[in-house]
Amino acid sequence: MTKYYTTGQAAKILGVCIRTVQLWVEDCRIDSWKTSGGHRRLSRESVHAHLNSERLSNALTTDPSPHTTTRQFLIVDDSKTDSRLLTRVILTVFPDADIAEAADGFEALIRVGKNPPDILITDLNMPNMNGLQMIEAIHQQLGDEKPTLIITTAYDAEELKCLPPIPAYVTNVFHKPFNIDLLSECLTQLK
Repeated sequence: MTKYYTTGQAAKILGVCIRTVQLWVEDCRIDSWKTSGGHRRLSRESVHAHLNSERLSNALTTDPSPHTTTRQFLIVDDSKTDSRLLTRVILTVFPDADIAEAADGFEALIRVGKNPPDILITDLNMPNMNGLQMIEAIHQQLGDEKPTLIITTAYDAEELKCLPPIPAYVTNVFHKPFNIDLLSECLTQLK
């Protein structure tokens, strides 16, 4: 038996997505190291200690009300930098959020088909399938069961006028570089 887990193995054991495990590692909640090939390895002992601390924390929770459920987010952006920033903003408002990422509209549709998120934050300008095409496909697929939709875009107001109109069911549009306080306020209103 090895003394480590891969990030994917740890995610399965902990019942979270790989990105959440990566964030816990970056936050030093789980001990890890990188192989010479750049792959992350997580201490088996540290993963189990984290699992046990999460179970203890959940057992000690005195308010089992429905508003404490984990919110599922999907960030759709081909920019890793923007995805990381969005993840940090989300975690400040929803510390226990389950956050998945997709680099384009096609990948997002696959993820939404397998596990629809509660909230989807998407860029407009992406390769393969842009954000508006993806949003329309999700609307056709899920109808009223679609997630809350938020758009981030580098397009300015004039450039947006040249695109098809943004659907009325989109909750908000944030221009890049986005105002973190306004985005946090928008997410707080979704709690």
